[in-house]
Amino acid sequence: MARLNADGTADSSFGGGNLVVTDFFGFRDDFSSVVRLADGKIVVGGSVTPSSCGASSCPTAYGLARYSSTGTLDPGFGSGGKATAVFAGGAGHPKDMALQPDGRIVIVGSLGDAASSTIPSEDITAARFLADGSLDPSFGSGGMVRFGRGYPSPGVGSQEVLNALALQAGGKILVAGAAAANGDSPASFLVGRLNANGSWDLTYGAGTGFVTTSIGSSAAAYGAGIQAGGKFVVAGFAEAVPPTFATSFAVARYLPG
Repeated sequence: MARLNADGTADSSFGGGNLVVTDFFGFRDDFSSVVRLADGKIVVGGSVTPSSCGASSCPTAYGLARYSSTGTLDPGFGSGGKATAVFAGGAGHPKDMALQPDGRIVIVGSLGDAASSTIPSEDITAARFLADGSLDPSFGSGGMVRFGRGYPSPGVGSQEVLNALALQAGGKILVAGAAAANGDSPASFLVGRLNANGSWDLTYGAGTGFVTTSIGSSAAAYGAGIQAGGKFVVAGFAEAVPPTFATSFAVARYLPG
């Protein structure tokens, strides 16, 4: 991680040499999102490989790290500045993160279904951490949730991933991503809403908590935001129908629900 000055040069006062490198367990770590706290501290989130695996190819977990404004790990967060959420049964792929007004941190993504050995399959996952880096016991089961039409049945299941989220007033969480029959099938925009406790908000969509929108031959949402009137805007890409498969920007807007 690095911090840049206003002119684009590296800030030499950050991290004791303009670059911060943090290792979790000695294997591969990939960070995909960052939020800045009101006091100047920085939280980054992504995937980390647990030490219990003993190999670089083993399943990954959600990982968070919190830094001071100068780039040093904050010992008041998690264990030595680092926190993890380990989902059983596959590799975790966190994609987006948001800071709630009360200091809790929500992170969403997907989990590769280890039982799907022939065709890729993923389930929706989310986790919420308290301000001190511990998992929030009031969210899902021990701070984590997992959803998927193929889960918990073994074998090849369906494909659902979350790539973005936005926080509504009152604690509900709007999420966006993609859904498909499996990892080799055409996908559609997936948009849903979670209650503050991590369950699907069944007042949203057709009583399921989520809706899907087909655009072109295949589509996926990667960004999300809430407009002043409460409408939910998601953006991503869509592929044209065969034979061209040309890729275009795709944007959809949803009513508050």
